[in-house]
Amino acid sequence: MPSLKHILFPVDFSEQNRAIAPHVACMAARYRARVTMLHVLETPTGVYPGWPEYPSMIDLPAMTEDRKRQIHSFLKSEFETVVTARLVLEGAPSQVIADYATKEKVDLIMMPTHGYGPFRRFSPWLGHC
Repeated sequence: MPSLKHILFPVDFSEQNRAIAPHVACMAARYRARVTMLHVLETPTGVYPGWPEYPSMIDLPAMTEDRKRQIHSFLKSEFETVVTARLVLEGAPSQVIADYATKEKVDLIMMPTHGYGPFRRFSPWLGHC
């Protein structure tokens, strides 16, 4: 049986995240793994050299605080029996997720697809709790 100690669950607060959450919680319970829910706040950048990195009309600190509040309540009941950390980081989502997974020695990244491709056939593999 594989050894899973740390599962990374990138979240964007979508319905797809809500739909896969029971599978993530089930996998964590089955392997007694901890889950890190990670939301990446994509930071806007200037379009042209010399433009400010963060346009003045965007209140990035307020957005970050809002997302922190959102992630701390997101799927709360689904993960009440699983050791779960909830983080908000800034940057390019794919790069931040990959860097975090490497740095924190994540064993498995579980994230939903749109459900239209070949991965939907793996759903039965995840089983039921």
